[in-house]
Amino acid sequence: MEIVRLNNIFSEEQLLVLNNAMDEASEDVMESPTENSNLGRVSYRIGPFHFYYESLFNKISHLTGSRLEMKGANAVEYNLKYGQPNLPPHVDRDNTELLVNFQLSSNTKWGIGLDEEVFYIEDNEALIFNPNENIHWRPRKEFQPGEFVRMMFFRFVDSNNEIDNSHLPSNMTDSMFDLANKARDQIGPSLI
Repeated sequence: MEIVRLNNIFSEEQLLVLNNAMDEASEDVMESPTENSNLGRVSYRIGPFHFYYESLFNKISHLTGSRLEMKGANAVEYNLKYGQPNLPPHVDRDNTELLVNFQLSSNTKWGIGLDEEVFYIEDNEALIFNPNENIHWRPRKEFQPGEFVRMMFFRFVDSNNEIDNSHLPSNMTDSMFDLANKARDQIGPSLI
């Protein structure tokens, strides 16, 4: 599948509810918070909170057809209070065939690297790609106090054809990631 950009995925009301849920770490919406200081983020599994699913399904149904179904969703906030945000080149090594990489809200710009190219998205926009075929990463960026990027990840799988991607490399120094690492190094620290 090619990389696709979508915008205006959620209504203003839906965005407000989702941002409030993250602000409050609302247990009705966000479950199992996990901080990761190596990535500089906190991650939540999104619970059984379905009003946004319909909106999302309507936006991407023409891309996926009926063969893919949502496997799960999570939300993350990159912020210095969790460590210096960093996301080196990687693949997910799971059975996800399509990832909706959605930017909920931010007060800084931080590109998304896919293979050797960097994309910049705005709030309420998403990039859609296969996270096991497309190496994904973020440029190096020195976050300043108070800067944040909130993302939501919606994973879609083909329940009739379970794919095993566990053979893909997990070591970020594997030669599979050489071109993405080179692209990341050439960009250098993001000044945006």
